Amino acid sequence: MIHKTNFCYFLTFRSLSFNFQIVNQDTEFHFIKSISLKLTEYQLARPSDANRKEMLFGSLARPGHPMGKFFWGKRLNTSSCFIFSSKERLKRILDSLLFCSLHDFSGSIQSTSTLFLLFFFSSFIFSEDNVVSTFLIKEIIVSFFCFLYIFFSLDFFQFFIPRQFRGFPDGSDGKESACNARDLGSIPGLGRPPGGGHGHPLQGKLKLNGTDRDSKYWEGRSLQFIVFLYMCSPPGTPPPPPPPSFWVIPCTGPKHPVLCIKPELAIRFTYDNLHVSMPFSHIIPPSPSPTESKRLPMKLTNKISMPPFRKQRTCVVKPLHYISWLVGHEGKGSILSYLRKKCWALALFGGNGETGFEQNSTYSVFSISITLTDEGYEHFYEVAHTVFQYLKMLQKLGPEKRIFEEIQKIEDNEFHYQEQTDPVEYVENMCENMQLYPLQDFLTGDQLLFEYKPEVIAEALNQLVPQKANLVLLSGANEGKCDLKEKWFGTQYSMEDIENSWAELWKSDFELNPDLHLPAENKYIATDFMLKAFDCPETEYPVKIVNTPQGCLWYKKDNKFKIPKAYIRFHLISPLIQKSAANVVLFDIFVNILTHNLAEPAYEADVAQLEYKLVAGEHGLIIRVKGFNHKLPLLFQLIIDYLAEFSSTPAVFTMITEQLKKTYFNILIKPETLAKDVRLLILEYSRWSMIDKYRALMDGLSLESLLSFVREFKAQLFVEGLVQGNVTSTESTDFLKYVVDKLSFMPLEQEMPVQFQVVELPSGHHLCKVRALNRGDANSEVTVYYQSGARSLKEYTLMELLVMHMEEPCFDFLRTKQTLGYHVYPTCRNTSGILGFSVTVGTQATKYNSEVVDKKIEEFLSSFEEKIENLTEDAFNTQVTALIKLKECEDTYLGEEVDRNWNEVVTRQYLFDRLAHEIEALKSFSKSDLVNWFKAHRGPGSKMLSVHVVGFGKYELEEDGTPSGEDSNSSCDVMQLTYLPASSLLVDCTIPIIDIRGFTSRLNLLPYHKIVK
Repeated sequence: MIHKTNFCYFLTFRSLSFNFQIVNQDTEFHFIKSISLKLTEYQLARPSDANRKEMLFGSLARPGHPMGKFFWGKRLNTSSCFIFSSKERLKRILDSLLFCSLHDFSGSIQSTSTLFLLFFFSSFIFSEDNVVSTFLIKEIIVSFFCFLYIFFSLDFFQFFIPRQFRGFPDGSDGKESACNARDLGSIPGLGRPPGGGHGHPLQGKLKLNGTDRDSKYWEGRSLQFIVFLYMCSPPGTPPPPPPPSFWVIPCTGPKHPVLCIKPELAIRFTYDNLHVSMPFSHIIPPSPSPTESKRLPMKLTNKISMPPFRKQRTCVVKPLHYISWLVGHEGKGSILSYLRKKCWALALFGGNGETGFEQNSTYSVFSISITLTDEGYEHFYEVAHTVFQYLKMLQKLGPEKRIFEEIQKIEDNEFHYQEQTDPVEYVENMCENMQLYPLQDFLTGDQLLFEYKPEVIAEALNQLVPQKANLVLLSGANEGKCDLKEKWFGTQYSMEDIENSWAELWKSDFELNPDLHLPAENKYIATDFMLKAFDCPETEYPVKIVNTPQGCLWYKKDNKFKIPKAYIRFHLISPLIQKSAANVVLFDIFVNILTHNLAEPAYEADVAQLEYKLVAGEHGLIIRVKGFNHKLPLLFQLIIDYLAEFSSTPAVFTMITEQLKKTYFNILIKPETLAKDVRLLILEYSRWSMIDKYRALMDGLSLESLLSFVREFKAQLFVEGLVQGNVTSTESTDFLKYVVDKLSFMPLEQEMPVQFQVVELPSGHHLCKVRALNRGDANSEVTVYYQSGARSLKEYTLMELLVMHMEEPCFDFLRTKQTLGYHVYPTCRNTSGILGFSVTVGTQATKYNSEVVDKKIEEFLSSFEEKIENLTEDAFNTQVTALIKLKECEDTYLGEEVDRNWNEVVTRQYLFDRLAHEIEALKSFSKSDLVNWFKAHRGPGSKMLSVHVVGFGKYELEEDGTPSGEDSNSSCDVMQLTYLPASSLLVDCTIPIIDIRGFTSRLNLLPYHKIVK
């Protein structure tokens, strides 16, 4: 039922995926051979709640607005394209397909001359008399325009580039389309995805709302969250032209932008998108004003749309950044702190993501997205009211100069000591900054706050009122309540009036919440950036400076990067974790509750660029802390204090366990993660599967069992740590001492391995084929794994070289020529010290049977054997040299060196000069070594394992022999695996695995092994 109001609208929709169909409207066509993939970006995007929510929100825009266009992937499968018979139509569509292929190739530019050569080659491709199909690399295009931007004037750039692309297909026959906009960042889907930013204060990890959280939206059938979308539009915009009518092969997703380049337009690049600048005055705002009766979506995303904030007047102040800093705050007095105490919410993200969907030339969107608990879902009106109370408090108090200067200081510290970024991203950001900032601010414009102008901030704050809010409530609990369907993704949703009592309350001058207030002064902001002197001899690699029965500590003083930062890593090892599936689950709950308990007290450190992360490892708790060394010890001690004094209320325990059920569920219903889980369950003998963990969680665990587990966990440990950076050895020793003293644990009775024992696969081809656990998902995953065994470091390096030789022909054969799947890759596998390699293909049951894919992988490996036998010595030496150069590359920032050293510590291998040994081994290899190594793994005694996770589609059969089909309305049974028999394709050449535990119980176990010699 839909009720129109002058206030705001309430919408619910289900967290499931739906079918999508396209009907060709032209009768004159002919069929051409496939030159692209059979899997479209649209099909891969469909299972994501985030994509469907954005598509739904855009589809309800006013007619004619770019926001309402289809913007996720290719609607039509380019492997079966209907091509118009006229010469011009054929030329245009082939060019369109070629343009899509620009994004499918990966590589690197070796020289400027190569770059120019490829650019002019692309000009030849787009010329009037030539139609050429090839794969080019997006990095070439990006690098070329960045090169022009740097070495030539803007006048040259605007003159030269449009002429190279004159005649490039626009997909619209000159009519208005989603691409004919002053800024293609304004077109939904063409900006970066949520969390995909590169340095903007409102974008990406941490910066969207000042939290160290992943800013992508939460996915999953049962997950529910509340999001606020604020939307308003600049006044006085004229009505749109009539809707366009044209035929085009769409190529409009985030990675395949609309084909709309026209002559005489200034072009700028983002990483995956072409942005074209032109006037936008003829495009109307995306949504109606509050006085109109147009229906709007609601998600308990609270999105308020505002006038565009991309002008220089606002760019130097960044009002949305100031507001998002406060709205997304997690410390005392914040929205999330209050909701967590009520056990209504788990996370909150607030701000403007700077994607084309949220920030463009017609409007800006301010989103507040809240992940709800089940109880919070029942009180979503109260949750929304809390948000409105906080916003009203900010409006009444007005901008605070102290807070602005605090943010300014933190951003300034981060800018001055930032780590080196990828050169392509860096130049790309520079090109973007050229559009927004004056010349003197090109380097700093997207990272620093320049001017405090309270009137600009107040102007933005005053837009954030309930009357302009769109509320969208997303939950699997909405199933059966949604009577409407979105056009493109088929998402079911409904619209309702806001309850009258709440509507009237929000129109009135409602009271503020006394528990909500501005954050206090941040004590974690660093002020001392002096580099410390050495108090022990300099070393090239970490050295062990403490070794006791309770733990050991590795230390290295930074003598290369010379920045005032430090990294602290600790691994608290316990044999208790892997004793049962229930223990593994209790450990996950423990780490999640500990993280929850730390969220509020550690938040100030988080926003002051002191980062921490708690990881539930396979064999222990991993604590990672990094940032400016001045205040880093305060954060580390806070974490250990909360660990030592761990506690939980029944409400928090229930909230976290319910959330963990959804996390496990989401892992199980994804074919790629289920395939990994099945493969490791076969190979690692004592591993507990995700299904084992899910069952243990669903059987019910108590708070008492958790507290008992934690006491036992803390009673007996072995602690191993690494401290590296601008820290002395004496200070480093204090970190380990603080852990030992605060936890007061006993040492382990015997040394504990930090790896699983691996089974020795028998000779032959073994097949484990299981049904995917989501009937609404057609995606299948096929992995063919070859086990090598306990090998030396030299043999491991030879396997790396083999896989490097395999990458390009594997991609070319399985993806480009056979078009089996979107994700195709070979991998060198180190499974708890046991060497192997695998080839993986992500395909779809609507396109291929998984056994056909398996046979194609075998066909590729046979052709690859012939390829390397015919490899010239020069080609072999070229690959060896390339791999050596990769291993000789200098670390670009301190974190890379720390990560490599920490991997040696956490795996207890301690071969810190591993790269030097691998380089030495590479120099000794010959072509015959590579060929013989590959043949040894493919011979009669080869140990081969195929893991198939089979999706639902017409090419896969049910138990009764009928084709399986996608059913997005059906529920998932994730409590057990459904084993499938091999078909006639593989039944005679494979050994089936229909009971993993039964199969592995009969196999020999390989000894524990480390690849160190």
